[in-house]
Amino acid sequence: MLRIEIPSTEFDFNQLQQLDIPKPINGISEEINENAVLAFEDESDAINYSYLLGEYADRLDDKSSAQYSAAQFIIQTIADDAFVAAFNKS
Repeated sequence: MLRIEIPSTEFDFNQLQQLDIPKPINGISEEINENAVLAFEDESDAINYSYLLGEYADRLDDKSSAQYSAAQFIIQTIADDAFVAAFNKS
């Protein structure tokens, strides 16, 4: 199981739950500090989810919306994850 934490400085757990963006199959949980944690089976699952979010963001008409910003931030957070980065290099 791979867990990727989304810092609450950008989007906290409640905000992500309320936004109409695709959620990971294994869901989103909340840390005590209100950070959201995305759960994935493995690095490949996280990468596939980031592609799904990218397609979702591309279809949005309003590129200044909270949904677009959240999708882009999550995509970047997944790409910056050390386990995902190492998986991409192999």
